[in-house]
Amino acid sequence: MKAMKDLYYLLNRGYKKELAVKFVSDHYKLSKKERYRIMRIVFSEKEIKEIKRKKLEIKDIKNRSLAIDGYNVLITTESVLENKAFLCFDGVVRDTRGIFRKYKFTDRSNEALNEIFSLLSKYPPEKVLFFFDAQISRSGELCSLVRKYIDEYRLKGDATAVKNVDYTLKKLQILTATNDSIIIKYIKNFVDIPKAIWEKHSHILQM
Repeated sequence: MKAMKDLYYLLNRGYKKELAVKFVSDHYKLSKKERYRIMRIVFSEKEIKEIKRKKLEIKDIKNRSLAIDGYNVLITTESVLENKAFLCFDGVVRDTRGIFRKYKFTDRSNEALNEIFSLLSKYPPEKVLFFFDAQISRSGELCSLVRKYIDEYRLKGDATAVKNVDYTLKKLQILTATNDSIIIKYIKNFVDIPKAIWEKHSHILQM
């Protein structure tokens, strides 16, 4: 996609991402959905190197404390299972639908949780801590469900609804499962659970 190549070019020359996305999107007359997609997918070479430097293999979660960016990982995993996720320039798998605040739990959500916990049980962390955004409807119920999964898969951990997940994860400073580049910027290391699940299923959408 030419718009992505042009955005990548501008980012590597120091243009701020918001301005570069607007310029490229206006030039190619991209839809709102397409603008959001290229913003999530394209990164500068400097950002790519830094993100790859911080990324650990999924097997590295074993016997370590692991924090999970709840909705981020859950929604992206659902997108992987629906073949609606994208492999981004930095090698991270992301959802580009922008459904975060409109999220609704479905049968696909249960399937995604089973995939996530199956992976966690393969490389059991010392403890796993799920954090969900309290402002999203029914987050408390989701936390209760995740606690049941933790018990069912014989793992140690908890699930909590908090006012600000980003702040919580940045402050906690332990190995974190997320694809949020803003969080990744402020933590030491991260893992990409949805990508590991994608590799298991060997399917993903490409631009």
